[in-house]
Amino acid sequence: MPTNVAGLVLLITLALPGYVYHRAVDRHVPERVHTAFQEVLSILFVSVAVDVAVIALFMSGSAYGLWYGPDLSALLDRPGAYGLRHFSELVPWGATALLTPIDGLGRAQ
Repeated sequence: MPTNVAGLVLLITLALPGYVYHRAVDRHVPERVHTAFQEVLSILFVSVAVDVAVIALFMSGSAYGLWYGPDLSALLDRPGAYGLRHFSELVPWGATALLTPIDGLGRAQ
């Protein structure tokens, strides 16, 4: 469970693709009945799959020099220092990564 506002925002942002997928599937197949555990697993699995697909897409593009990509090892090692130094590059990269439309199967819409 998140212990601060930043953690809560990060949790919601990372879980949002799975929640949207789950709601879209329920809209098309309303007679499905799931337990709470099945719903959580569905949201978690789709969220992780979408997040990994978007990160892989953007990192492969930056590896081929198509656009800027952050240094993930430096970002994971010292996130505060790296974020402060590269804030102007991280904000558009992160916003684009979060707004890239991908459905639950990992295909671009």
